[in-house]
Amino acid sequence: MKKQPIFFLCFLAISISSILTSCKNDDDNNNLSSLSNVMVVNATPGSPGYDFYINDALQNAGAINYTGSSAYIQTLSGSKNLKLNKTNTAENVINIDEDLELGGSYTLLSLDTVGSIESIVLNDDLTEPILGKSHLRVIHASHNSPAIDIINLADSSVVFSNIGFRQTTAFTPVDAGSYALGYRVLADTNIVSLSTPVTLTNRGIYTIVVSGFNSDTTGTPVSSLDIQLIDNVQ
Repeated sequence: MKKQPIFFLCFLAISISSILTSCKNDDDNNNLSSLSNVMVVNATPGSPGYDFYINDALQNAGAINYTGSSAYIQTLSGSKNLKLNKTNTAENVINIDEDLELGGSYTLLSLDTVGSIESIVLNDDLTEPILGKSHLRVIHASHNSPAIDIINLADSSVVFSNIGFRQTTAFTPVDAGSYALGYRVLADTNIVSLSTPVTLTNRGIYTIVVSGFNSDTTGTPVSSLDIQLIDNVQ
């Protein structure tokens, strides 16, 4: 007869523990579902390194330099103030308010020239590619370059066509593998090859950012634009 109270207390303790564990898991899931992700890309030639702030809280440990990017930084969703300051200073170059959706992923891109730095915010579709495919997009961030085509040098086929300044393509399925790519400025037959092959892994997601100057201050064409490959699922 004395065993019954002991059994009841053990059962009660186990039940309470299970309820608390369940509540904790629910809280963890709710916390995850309330997050958004923001990546910063510096595509402004000659710009200083950036410090990235969300609601005045510093997010990066090292400067985000030209042709560099941050990893995705998690933050609670909702209305946020996003700032880029010159590294280790209070001098602000970008200051915008953005509504970040639940579970959304975004790229904050700085572009144009040092004297007139602007930004765009892109909504990143990180849907996982199917087996054997990668997703690839291109961002045109060279302010004095005409529209460009991205060319597969293996067969001279056009991968993306007629991308203008400040325009971005959708993430597009391509076969996973290594590619020798180049670009061609609109109305020009000359194809400029990228310095290194682009390797797209199975089910990887990537962004090519085209930046720099198409010509110098005298109007003389430069040898090539600057190309940055970003791994969006690093």
